[in-house]
Amino acid sequence: MKKLMWIVCLVLVAAASYVYITRYDRAYEQEVMRQVVEHVEQTYGTSEPVVVKSYYNDKHRDKDKRYAVAVRADVLSLKPNEYITYRLQDGQVIEMGVIDEEGLPKTER
Repeated sequence: MKKLMWIVCLVLVAAASYVYITRYDRAYEQEVMRQVVEHVEQTYGTSEPVVVKSYYNDKHRDKDKRYAVAVRADVLSLKPNEYITYRLQDGQVIEMGVIDEEGLPKTER
């Protein structure tokens, strides 16, 4: 019986640790969005409107890879339903590629 209780406790601690490590971090995502918007404005000049959407991908373990941002701006040569995705890597904004609006997550956090 004691062995079963230890196993249950161990499983609960492991599950809680996993949830804590991989939890959604809204403050970090806002920082990524701010840096990406600044990068787009510096690179392409100011443009109105700039559409910024979250492109959170929970399949990656690295925090920099999980939090990406999809951007559409007037100065970018994109189709109306396309976005350019950016993320941070070692504090620098890097471009990931172009995606369609259907590729964006449907859920709002």
